[in-house]
Amino acid sequence: MAAEDRYRVNSPDVAWEAFDGEVVIINLQSGHYFSARGSAALIWQALAAGASHAEVDGRMASTFDAPPSAMQGPVGAFIGDLLERALIVALPAGEAGTAQPPPDGAPAAPKVPFSPPVLDTYADMQDILLLDPIHEVDDQGWPHQR
Repeated sequence: MAAEDRYRVNSPDVAWEAFDGEVVIINLQSGHYFSARGSAALIWQALAAGASHAEVDGRMASTFDAPPSAMQGPVGAFIGDLLERALIVALPAGEAGTAQPPPDGAPAAPKVPFSPPVLDTYADMQDILLLDPIHEVDDQGWPHQR
């Protein structure tokens, strides 16, 4: 992984929603769902917005009270885990993301203690998620006559 690498959510195979400081991610192909909180939620949302690996590192440095060198290893490992689980995919080299820079003049929030990103994995609803007819959806939506 290089600092300039960018990623995107692996849609339509992956759906996600952020609420109350947590991101819930569903892999519709495997039937697993995931929970990301704290630094993991920040990383996911930055990647989903099109941030590069270097931009994610910058957001971590401005958010958490830890040396950047202490965060880079866990952040890289977390991004690698997301790739391995096919939750995100790398964009082709040179393809621009859609990340928005933070607004200028915004007051800096106090930094919070860093804890390494963790992706909690759940498979208890795998059978139900894999049976769901949403997997059969095409551009016309569901349900529709064929």
